[in-house]
Amino acid sequence: MAENQKNQKKRVHRSVSAAGVTLIMAMIVGGWWLGDTVIRKVKSNEKDPDSKQGLVIEGTFADNAEPTDPPTEPPAKATDPVDEPQIAGFPKQPTIYVPNNCVTVEQDQKALHSGKLLRLDSDHSYTGDDGELTTFADRNGSYKVRFGELEIQPEVVDAMNKLALAYEAVNETCDLMVYSTTSACAADGSLYPDPLPDREPGFALDLGIYNEDETISRITSMNQWLVNNAHNYGFVFSFTEEDEEITGIPEKPFHLRYIGKVHACIMHEQNLTLAGYLEAVKMHTPDVPYTYNDGNTVWSVYYVPAQNGITYVPVPRNGKYEISGNNTDGYIVLAEGEIG
Repeated sequence: MAENQKNQKKRVHRSVSAAGVTLIMAMIVGGWWLGDTVIRKVKSNEKDPDSKQGLVIEGTFADNAEPTDPPTEPPAKATDPVDEPQIAGFPKQPTIYVPNNCVTVEQDQKALHSGKLLRLDSDHSYTGDDGELTTFADRNGSYKVRFGELEIQPEVVDAMNKLALAYEAVNETCDLMVYSTTSACAADGSLYPDPLPDREPGFALDLGIYNEDETISRITSMNQWLVNNAHNYGFVFSFTEEDEEITGIPEKPFHLRYIGKVHACIMHEQNLTLAGYLEAVKMHTPDVPYTYNDGNTVWSVYYVPAQNGITYVPVPRNGKYEISGNNTDGYIVLAEGEIG
């Protein structure tokens, strides 16, 4: 019996349990699967030798470009407003140069159509907003006004007072009359019934001659004193014979427009018409401004092209400045002092 029990123990150690069979079968199947995977991968690489194994890519990259290490910190977003990304669907606008002694101010699309240096002619009408107008209640006695309700920009009254005083002193007569300003007079017998595109903003006026018999005469030819001196008070002739092809409007020797003394003096010294000046100033951007010395102050004049939506216009950090839209494609800046 003891011998039989010994033989039974030996037989137990030689038998294979069900768990062992399962383990052996799993090892066989796993080995087959692993081998098949390796074979398939080798064959795949033989077909596509440039494939990247084990590389997970987020985003896009150029064809054949090698991946680069990610930056340790995200790139800083540009904060300079003159180099902000453009609105989708619009072309990238050039970066505006900002001189060291300047900061930028915002100008919107409405500002493009407001100011003293607008191009206003047969192809360009006025759509801006130049503020409240006034009357000639503060005029001096050197000129007449056809009626008291004529409206004008406040600074034009002061300029007209100075011009008329000088005119009276030289010509020994007080015969100038402001006949019309913001609109033409369409009544029968009106001297200047035709509409003109630059009347509406309130920087232009039509002059007549007030005679001793209290009649008013039309100015039909260029007054030489005005040709030689109007710029000293900020006035220019809007519509001249030289500009007729550009403006589409015949010469108007009775029609003056106030653009400010510095701009008017540059025009006169450079022998430019208003249309010519508006084009010539585009050559002078903030990096190459036009400088003008009026005997007391140095001024800088430059052009900034309009951008989509908001335009950031460089102006002096410390100093006076004036910005005018040109009603077409940009802004003209008059700045006190030299910029750079």
